[in-house]
Amino acid sequence: VAYAEFAEGRDVSPGTSSLSGAARLRGQNTGAIVGVRKALSFGPSYDLSFSSDRDESNNAFLLLNPQWTQRATAGVTVPLLQGMGTAANTATLVIARHARDSAVDGFEKSLTDTVYLVMEAYWALVFAIENKKVKDQSLEVASRLLEDSRRRLDRGLAARIDVTQAEAGVASQQEGILTAEAAVLNAMDRLKRLVDPSLLREEVLLVPVD
Repeated sequence: VAYAEFAEGRDVSPGTSSLSGAARLRGQNTGAIVGVRKALSFGPSYDLSFSSDRDESNNAFLLLNPQWTQRATAGVTVPLLQGMGTAANTATLVIARHARDSAVDGFEKSLTDTVYLVMEAYWALVFAIENKKVKDQSLEVASRLLEDSRRRLDRGLAARIDVTQAEAGVASQQEGILTAEAAVLNAMDRLKRLVDPSLLREEVLLVPVD
């Protein structure tokens, strides 16, 4: 891990004698340090740094003004008991990897479940639409039968009961169509909810391609 620090300080003090170099001494110190520290997998850690300090004063007797000081330091820390060894120092990494793997597994399962639900809802919509088509065809057949029964009644070739039964058949098919239409809408809403819930707020018709 790389790091850097910067500090600045000022001080003012009165001169105590003619040898103080100024009636009022002013000093300014500026320092900076940069370095890098790293913990090794088998326990120890090291710290390498470089620092530079600048001291400036209004003291007339200073030969060097400002004065610069640079130094480089290196340090190694070796734990004797706690934290020593590869296992102790890689424990956090191992835990993080397990957490990542668990998150990936959970995401994959959630994705698989979602895809399954979407496919199931899709084919439920396909079935509802096809069932509605069958109901429409059944109503056409029942309507033609009713028309035929009425013509036969007018010609004296059929009884009134035949027309009544044909009318009941048409009514039954019309009721079946209403139920089928409701099933289509419900299946469509379920698929919208799974794919994009915002579609529920719009008059969007989902048309299966298969």
